[in-house]
Amino acid sequence: MPRRVKIIATIGPASAKREILEKMVEKGLDAMRLNMSHGDHEEHQAKVDIWREIAPDKPIIVDLTGPSIRTVVDQPLVVKEGEKVVIGKDFSTSRDISGIVKPGDEILIDDGRIRLKVEKVEGNNIVAVVTVGGEIKNKKSINIPGADISYDLPTEKDKKDMLWGIKNDAEVFFASFVNHAEDVLAVKEFLKEHGSDAWVFAKIESELGVRNAKEILEAADGIVVARGDLGVEIPMEKVPAIQKELIMLAREIGKPVVVATQMLTSMVDHPFPTRAEVSDVANAVLDGASALMVSNETAVGKYPVEVIETLVKIILANQDDTDVREEVAYEDDADAVALSAIKLIEKMGARFIITPTNSGKSPRKIARFRPKAKIIAVSDNPSLLRKLQLVYGVETKLADDPISYHTFMSIVDELKRKGRARKGDAIACVNVAGQGGTHTIRITRA
Repeated sequence: MPRRVKIIATIGPASAKREILEKMVEKGLDAMRLNMSHGDHEEHQAKVDIWREIAPDKPIIVDLTGPSIRTVVDQPLVVKEGEKVVIGKDFSTSRDISGIVKPGDEILIDDGRIRLKVEKVEGNNIVAVVTVGGEIKNKKSINIPGADISYDLPTEKDKKDMLWGIKNDAEVFFASFVNHAEDVLAVKEFLKEHGSDAWVFAKIESELGVRNAKEILEAADGIVVARGDLGVEIPMEKVPAIQKELIMLAREIGKPVVVATQMLTSMVDHPFPTRAEVSDVANAVLDGASALMVSNETAVGKYPVEVIETLVKIILANQDDTDVREEVAYEDDADAVALSAIKLIEKMGARFIITPTNSGKSPRKIARFRPKAKIIAVSDNPSLLRKLQLVYGVETKLADDPISYHTFMSIVDELKRKGRARKGDAIACVNVAGQGGTHTIRITRA
């Protein structure tokens, strides 16, 4: 059974070796994420070089640090409940926050695992009381719920990381802490100025980002439901409903949506997930997510290959248990053609929709209705095809003449030859040309 929900994995020390990466790709990994908050360009370059050799048709995602504030410590610092700590002396932050916080504010470290309450601010130092203790490690996230933190995207670090990503032909960039459409447009403009047409996904990880999600999505090429910071910036009990709302919004606008953070956290140390984690992953699939992303599970965990295997099993077990296509409203004639084609070919028992594209619009239009048939996007643009690997249900095919009847029939013949299509199976070619163009649906039998 073809898998339709895609898998993104963060590559780190636990998975950077060639033999591990090869096994992860073999088990079903669709895209590699490089987290620019950790490691340097030399480390990431080694991963890129291996990836391009073993997965030349799959995308590289560069996840930009953005204006995130992180801890700076030489050695882990243990703090206990009731103790006082001085930020600026006991440990530092990557950005001076003394002008941001005020007495009574809460400072959350490492996704809220450690919590401090500000008692007073003395110059550049912040005196705070520990309300939830733990071990403060280097480069852990810092959140200050409700604080008005001003910043401009992209940051200087982001610009350096984007230039490195452009040099390596990265297909996708994740922009962190996006609160406005202008944040996305600024990142896109920088990429364009330096000759890149990479996609930009906006990470939604604040209350303001949630409020502005529609305008952000219209500017971005996709979004990431970044549940780590999101669950710290807003009450965590609200995150599940927000996740569903953001997935539906992305589908309505016709953009990919990635669900991320703590999908299979227990697998950092164990070869199998908890039942609650399985339910969490399954619900993201049932909600209609385009892709699922794992972080520590594959970056530093003991079982990166097993994590991919587990995700594949959960996706396959749940992707057919819901029909969410009718929930999405028609935007234009192209949507009506896409949905009509899906209904027609599925009534005929077809399992493949072949769609030529030079912009990615046609497969994305079809994918927003979450068909059960596999979408085969055909283009003469290898970079576009790698990007489309992140779109729900899409596999890709490189062809010199994507729209020709000969190309269509050669793909049909290949499906038959590989045993993926049986004799007599219906296979469709759908060309969703968009407003003002000619839409076509062609059906053939294998």
